[in-house]
Amino acid sequence: MPYCGLVAVEKVRPDDDLIPPIERLLRDGPRSATDRSHLNFALGKCFDDTGAFDRAFRHDQTANGIRKAARPFDAAAFAEDADRMTNTFRHLDLIALLPGLRAGLNEQMTSTITAMLVTDEGSLRFMIWLRGPTGI
Repeated sequence: MPYCGLVAVEKVRPDDDLIPPIERLLRDGPRSATDRSHLNFALGKCFDDTGAFDRAFRHDQTANGIRKAARPFDAAAFAEDADRMTNTFRHLDLIALLPGLRAGLNEQMTSTITAMLVTDEGSLRFMIWLRGPTGI
């Protein structure tokens, strides 16, 4: 969708003329569920940026509803994915890899690395490692 990427990376100002064309795209003609979801998220971002929070919330809620209807949560598939990840990473020592990851990052950028850690019991823990120009 032409406007979705633009509003994702730019702050929308009240004097921008971006909202009417996005509303027109959403209103005119049949669109796929994915298109309607993206357009609603784009409008949600526009309205959030311009302080129209009630309208932003309604569009975000609509977009999330469209996504949920298009791809309902499958608990069995989620459990299978979790088991597959657990089995894949069970023997990987991510803690030992952190110094190498740290050394490979550019000193000027802020990086976020999410690592999955598997305990001896097989349960999953997640660690978010933040690093900025000042170090860890």
